[in-house]
Amino acid sequence: MNNGAARSDPFSGDSLLELLVRPLQDPVQAGLPTLGNFVLLIAAAFVGKTSLMLWLAMSRARGVAPWDGAPTPIAGPVLIIAPDESAEQLVRRADGLSRVHPAGRLDLYAENLHVLAPDPQLDDRALEALRFDEVGLGRLAARLQQAHDAGRPFLEVFVDAYSDVLPPGVSENDNAEGARIGGALQRLAVKFGCAITVLHHSGKPPKDAPADLDVTFQSRGASSLAAKARLVFALETVPEMPWCRQIRTKTNLGPTPRTALFEVSPEGSEGALTYFKPVAAPQPQQLHPRDFLLDGQSITTTALAELLEQRGAGGRRVSGGDAKNLAARLRRDWFKAGLILVEDGPRGAKMITLRDDPTEASHA
Repeated sequence: MNNGAARSDPFSGDSLLELLVRPLQDPVQAGLPTLGNFVLLIAAAFVGKTSLMLWLAMSRARGVAPWDGAPTPIAGPVLIIAPDESAEQLVRRADGLSRVHPAGRLDLYAENLHVLAPDPQLDDRALEALRFDEVGLGRLAARLQQAHDAGRPFLEVFVDAYSDVLPPGVSENDNAEGARIGGALQRLAVKFGCAITVLHHSGKPPKDAPADLDVTFQSRGASSLAAKARLVFALETVPEMPWCRQIRTKTNLGPTPRTALFEVSPEGSEGALTYFKPVAAPQPQQLHPRDFLLDGQSITTTALAELLEQRGAGGRRVSGGDAKNLAARLRRDWFKAGLILVEDGPRGAKMITLRDDPTEASHA
């Protein structure tokens, strides 16, 4: 946040050029909110977005990297706003994560964690800030200003989740509200130099949507909210790897980072989220089209998905939507590698055929 005198005139001349000597923002990394920006974190229910929120909040509060390869953040206060989960439950979840988190015991950084969530001891008036109408956003701005004036500014704010902070009677599909709230949060993030991350549910993908559907189209309801975010993260399950999650990114702050893959629970466990550990992404090319096709044979992508369900992949079972997503990913990667031809079949189906000469250029 700029601590100089507030100005009302446009930047021009020397004041315009002075903007160029300010420190550059850190490069965008998958899953890491960037200070001074509004961030949207999208995931389906029960995929782990609240666990990821707590993991990141604990990292910031203690000032330790959340995982290997990530930069070490400046330690500082974090505000968590969660209208639909009790403060006690959130803290118990954080305490459970602390047993495997690099930040260690919760008591070591509890003074930097601020949780605003329903609790019998919380004054009802404090809950008014949990709705992002004009009053609630004004109260959030006042809270951020108060923390700044006290010399302990919030470095990160997490909101869990968008649907729970909408004013009464407002639909997630309201684009005007999405633009109003997203714009207000971006202005607050810029003014106070903090990252404001809103968690949001993903919507049902369009019929025949590709497995790598653009991240900005993942969110449920109005598209205007994602349009206001400077960073959009999608936390997703991984076909045939239920113990892993991947994070895809869309940003206009610089180069888009590659998809990041994380192990979140021990392989073969019931799938309870316990940690975020980066792992190398598997290469789909490890499955070769000759494992499924004979020379001259053509099959549809749907048929490939059925074969994946029957035979498994990499020694593991694949089922339902995971098989369809994996089949689409294999088709794309095999095609890029020049191993197959892809042609339109009956009723718009994509037909997959082994190439006679994989070295030939493919134009399908």
